[in-house]
Amino acid sequence: MGQLDPVVNLTGQKMSEFESSYQKEIQAKADLLDRLIEKIYRQEAEATHDEITIALNRMVESKSRELSERTRELEKVYSALNLAQSELLQAQKMEAIGRLTAGVAHEINTPVQFVGDSVCFVQEGVQDLLCLMGELNALMDHGTEHLSPKCQEAMATIRHLKDQYDLPYLAEQLPRALERAVEGLGRIREIVASMKAFSYPDQKAMAPYDLVASLKMALSLAKNEYKYFASVETEFNPIPVVECHSGEINQVFLNLIVNAAHAVEEVTTCTGEMGRIVVRTRRDESDVVVEISDTGGGIPKDIQSKIFAPFFTTKEIGKGTGQGLAISRQVVEETHNGSLTFESEVGKGTTFFIRLPIRQPDCSVPRVLVDEAA
Repeated sequence: MGQLDPVVNLTGQKMSEFESSYQKEIQAKADLLDRLIEKIYRQEAEATHDEITIALNRMVESKSRELSERTRELEKVYSALNLAQSELLQAQKMEAIGRLTAGVAHEINTPVQFVGDSVCFVQEGVQDLLCLMGELNALMDHGTEHLSPKCQEAMATIRHLKDQYDLPYLAEQLPRALERAVEGLGRIREIVASMKAFSYPDQKAMAPYDLVASLKMALSLAKNEYKYFASVETEFNPIPVVECHSGEINQVFLNLIVNAAHAVEEVTTCTGEMGRIVVRTRRDESDVVVEISDTGGGIPKDIQSKIFAPFFTTKEIGKGTGQGLAISRQVVEETHNGSLTFESEVGKGTTFFIRLPIRQPDCSVPRVLVDEAA
């Protein structure tokens, strides 16, 4: 065979060189692409941390604003409730009290429900937010030595923002604030329930009634009158239900508890010491006895014979009409065949005794005991 043509040999050499050059160029492009991909991943990671931090801060600010708004709404509702309760306690006519409490309870119950739903929503949102903060803290605690300088810089920014907005403090205080809001709502619902119970009109016929439940509701309604001046103790021994007009008995208990609160307030204002109100129940053969005691100043002997007289009062003008005890005695003794008496000692306090028959004449009452835990 003859030798290869020089032209053919030269062309093959150039092709080989071209192919080698092309492969190098492809490798260079591939390396460049790898670096670009790595850079993109790094930038995305940094952007993710920044986005998490920004989103976290925005959520904290949003939830804080929302909580503040809901808290202000709750305070307004609670202020309205206190005002309505004060008006209730000053009312003397039972029919007027019933109308007032029924209307107020209805008006308060609706916004309380809205606020309650909102607080529950905020609670859930804050809980999610705290979980997110926990994940972010775990990420920061994992260490940043293995991260690139830019990632480390991003983590440092997150730590700075965390300190700037005092996220640990918010994480600690927000749940507590929400718990207090929920407790306040529970208190409002309790008062509204008591107001509704007190506003129901009496039926013409007497019916079995739980006096312990009535006393608890009266204490709840009157709390604003005594909470700054007296502690309350209860000794609810098991007693049967009593045949009575529940609305009238409710008002008797409420009136006596408010009077006890005012008596203690006068002493506390002078001495600065908290007083005490004690409410007891017991059975005495065929009767039930309710005792309401206070550590007020007591009733002077020269006016003890007058305190049940209509329009007699020792309070300042505008603070009492003098009808409360008169009406209470009429309800207990004339309507319910019971007795309303008292014992008092100046400087030590007063105890009122409400004695009611378990069964009224020609009435049949089930022998059901009311347990203290009911």
